[in-house]
This record gives sequence, C-alpha cells and structure tokens, in this order.
Amino acid sequence: MQAEIESFDYVIVGAGSAGCALAARLSARADITVLLLEAGGDDRILKNPGQARTNALISIPAGVAKAMEDPRVNWGYESALDPVTGRRHVLPRGRVLGGSSSINGMIYARGQREDYDGWREMGCIGWGWDDLSPCFRRMETNLRGEDEYRGGSGPVAVSDVGPLLPISHAARQACIEAGIPANPDIWGASQEGVTPIQVTVANGRRASSSAAYLRPALKRTNLCLRTDAEVLQIEFEGRQVSALSYRHRGELRRVRARYEIVLCGGSVGSPMLLERSGVGQGERLRALGIEVVHESRDVGENLQEHYNASLQYQLRPGVLAFTQMSRGLNAVRTALQYGLTRKGLMAGSVGQMVAYAKTDPALDRPDFKILFMLIATTTRKVGEKHTLAIDPNPGITLMTCQLRPESRGSTHITGLGPDDKPDIRPEFLSTAKDREVTLKAVRRATEIAAQPALAKCIERPLTLPEGSPDDDVLYSALLRTGHPGQHLAGSCRMGGDGNSVVDHRLRVRGIEGLRIADCSIMPQLVSGNTNVPAMMIGERASDILLADRNTTA
Repeated sequence: MQAEIESFDYVIVGAGSAGCALAARLSARADITVLLLEAGGDDRILKNPGQARTNALISIPAGVAKAMEDPRVNWGYESALDPVTGRRHVLPRGRVLGGSSSINGMIYARGQREDYDGWREMGCIGWGWDDLSPCFRRMETNLRGEDEYRGGSGPVAVSDVGPLLPISHAARQACIEAGIPANPDIWGASQEGVTPIQVTVANGRRASSSAAYLRPALKRTNLCLRTDAEVLQIEFEGRQVSALSYRHRGELRRVRARYEIVLCGGSVGSPMLLERSGVGQGERLRALGIEVVHESRDVGENLQEHYNASLQYQLRPGVLAFTQMSRGLNAVRTALQYGLTRKGLMAGSVGQMVAYAKTDPALDRPDFKILFMLIATTTRKVGEKHTLAIDPNPGITLMTCQLRPESRGSTHITGLGPDDKPDIRPEFLSTAKDREVTLKAVRRATEIAAQPALAKCIERPLTLPEGSPDDDVLYSALLRTGHPGQHLAGSCRMGGDGNSVVDHRLRVRGIEGLRIADCSIMPQLVSGNTNVPAMMIGERASDILLADRNTTA
C-alpha cells in the first residue's frame, strides 16, 4: 500500500546554501506553495533542543571546528584511496538547515568574472558574469557599503573579519614585499592582490543560508519545511516525474509537485538521488539492480575540488596567533568579549588575510591563492582516512590552492539505500598542469614566509626542513599535508551539449519536471570558495523558475 500523496507547486530537496535561497525567493510569491525537505535537523536551538550545544556552536563563528565533529550535522563523507596522495580524505558536507553554509569557514568569495563568462562559452546561456552580477549584488548587504560590485540591501551580511592580529598585518606586508599588490576589495574590479578577508557574519553570528534566507521566509504560510526528511527516490511515469518518496521521522511519505521538483542536494547528494531513481550510467545502475529510466552518462562525473597544500610555521615567543588566544586567561578574555559584545576573535575566522596571485606574470588573472591561517594545521590519520587537526605549537599556516584545477573525478552510489556511502574519487593532482601550478604556488608561499615582515615572526618551519628546500622536498610536503578545500562541484554539470546533465535552464536532460540547482551544475569550478556561488545559484534558479512559470501560465 502506497503512502498518501501530498501536492505542492514546487518541492525542493535539500535546505543547504542553494536550497534555502531558492525556497525563500519562490515563497515570496504568495500564490506559490513550496515544500522544502532537509535530511538533517533544525539549526535553531529552541526548535531542536536535543542538538542545542551543536546549534549554539554553529551560530558562533569560532565554533565551526567543534560543530563539524557532530555527525548529526555532517554527512561525514570520505574519499576513496587517492592514487596520487596515497590517502583517504575527509569530505565534510552539511546535514542540517543551511547545509555546508552552517559548518564552513564563512569566507566570502565570489569567483572571477572570467569563470562565469567561461560557463557561457560552454553553452550555459544566461550564466555569464553580466547575467549573474545582479544576483550577487541583490543577495548581500556588504557592511563596507554598496557599489557597482557589492550589494547593500540583501539577506546575506558580509562583514570584515577583524580585529586583525599583528601577525596578519605582517603576512600582508610580506606579500607586498614579495611583489603581490595590496587590494582593498578582491571582489571588486580586480581579484589580484592581498587583503583582509570578509566573512558571512552578522552581528557576531554566522550568516548561513538558513539564518539569512530561510528563517525570515518561514513566517510565510505558503512555505512548508520538513527536517529529518530522508528522500528515498524520485518516481516516474515514463520520463515524467510523478512523485517523490521520502521518510519523515520514520513515516513513509510521498509528494507530488504541480510544477517541478528541484534537487539542491549538492555535488554528492544530487547525483546520488538521480542514480537511485534510475538516471545515470546504464551499466552502473543495472549492476545494482536499478531500472534505467534515462541514460545520462555524465551523472556523477566531472567532479572537481580544490586541493589545499599547506605549509606550517611555528611562531616566535610573544607573537600572538589563535592558539595562544584560545588558551588560559586569553581564552577567558576572548570568550567574555564575545559574550558581552559579539565581537573579537570568536566572531571572525581563523583565517584573516588572503592573497590571490599568479604563478606566471604573463597570466591574465590569478591562478592560485594563499590563505593565512592563525593556527598551525596538521593532518591526523584516523584508521585509513586523514583529517585536519591543530598543531599544539602556536603557529601560522600558509594554505595554498590552485584555483582552477584540470583534474576531474567522480562520485557514484554503491548501493540502493540512502545510508550507503558513496564512492567519491576527487583524483587530486592527476594532471601535469595541476601538479606544476600547485608546486609553484607552494614555492611562492615559501618566498612570502622568507620576506622580512613575516620572517621576523617565525621561529622555524614545521612542514619543511630549514633552508631552501628543492622541488622534490616541496612536492613531498604538499602530498603529505594537503587536504580538500570542501568545494566539491561539477557532478551534474550544466552545458549546451547533449551529454551535459542539465541544460542552461537547469532542466535535467531527458526528464520532464525535474531541475537541479546547486554546485553540482558548475561546468567548471569557480576561482574561490563555493558557498556564495551556491547561494547565487539558488537566486538564479528562482529567476529561471519564475520566468518559466509565467511563460507557461
């Protein structure tokens, strides 16, 4: 006996960065009904007292590391054994309202104009920079003020990271000494340069997509939210979506969308649901006993991720960084400052300064970045997988990242159930160019650390031997200490060709009534963090859905 079926105009699967933005924008129309399904729990303390401690840590910017340890808010994915680095990597993904925007580092990053113009050249009509710039502006309230690049009245607060510690000023000056210019706003006219980061933080609280978009929208009677709702399968009549089945707190339910179902499950979740429902590579699905509804070869392919290659340095006695500020009396002072004023280090990020630069001066735009972290990170082996940990020494990490990797991996289901862990293969550094650019970026980081402004703060390197290490030593270090950037993208790529999973209107090719709106649709990973672009995708999806609704009404 099948469960009774409900009906809404739109059903959104996943209340993450994109899903919350999309639900808020669609439900702003009083004549539209929206059901938003989230596998995780509520991020509000009073609505979810059983998760109160973790929810409190989510809201405190400096509580991210502890919050991420709770499996109730983190899917806890890990990669297959990576053939180049020889390790299994931890791949955190949010499982709570706000998705990964509730457990990320809150760094505001938009990507470069050329990233989106490149999408347009791949056949993604309506996804060039001129098309998307209005979405970025309308989503943010930048506390520096509004201009032609930045918004001043959007739901997402963007604030300066401050207060900057002296070591952050030293890192900025060292970049300048190394030939990287100062840039007051790397998300303005030009991205090249070094600058204090901005963060998605409002009044000392994390501005996740849940806090920014969803909570205000939940006052509307036409928006229905269900947490702890585990989507099982999309149902079809032929190739037309007919319904969606999900388990809500132990009860099997079904729902029909009068217009469309939109997947916002991210670069792991969305291809998993497609494959479980019969959309993907035929031989792979048949091997698992799944009836093929539509052959789509690229589902789960084209997976991209940033690889962070990190260098750690121990600081001289007396040079303050996050480690000292989080211990003893300093920790008490920092906590009191935050509790009384919602300001201080607990209201910001452990990364305060970032540089976007070129490995070759002849390049037309930056191809790597360095994030200066106020802690010395290290990798810790837990079983077969490696995860990040904090070195007990007061230190600093120069975290480098190639912005536009060529390497392509995959993510696919391993079983029929939603609890079956996916097979995720990022394939880090699998091309010669990726290895070359990453090595050059790490070399530039050692040059910056050797500049007078920063060298006088450093006691000794923790990652490298003293002196000037050769390329073999550097490459060994980046393989040993590197880790994922938590920016998975591309596994349901958008494109103008028939092999792409979705078209430029986000419609799943070969299927009626189904769209995808999350980072999985990115044909090429953007040059920076992905949380803000994910919310932009939710914004852009609302434009597309409303325009198409008006056309067919």
